[in-house]
Amino acid sequence: MQATPQQQYGAANNLADTRTLLRTGIHYEQFVGTFGAYQPGQSCTTIKLNNAGILTGLRIVVQADMTVTSPVTASPFAPYNLLSNITLRDFAGISRINLPGHQLYAILCARYG
Repeated sequence: MQATPQQQYGAANNLADTRTLLRTGIHYEQFVGTFGAYQPGQSCTTIKLNNAGILTGLRIVVQADMTVTSPVTASPFAPYNLLSNITLRDFAGISRINLPGHQLYAILCARYG
């Protein structure tokens, strides 16, 4: 029995196609907006991304103003523990990322060195 074209397409083909896409595709960066101001402990808004094209990355910039009124010791997770939970769902609604900010930072450090 001969394999169908879908069965013959494997991980190596997927990796090669991914590299070709990233090398030859048109890179485009889109600014989604500025959101806030939020109070400590307050839940952030849901931001719907444009589902046109191929999303290869997501950059989130967080800015926070703080007033320190007494002597404090910085957390070993600072400033990444400002975000108590980050949830990212794909367009099908499947949760891809659901963890605290400092854990996401640790994962990204391990992934990208």
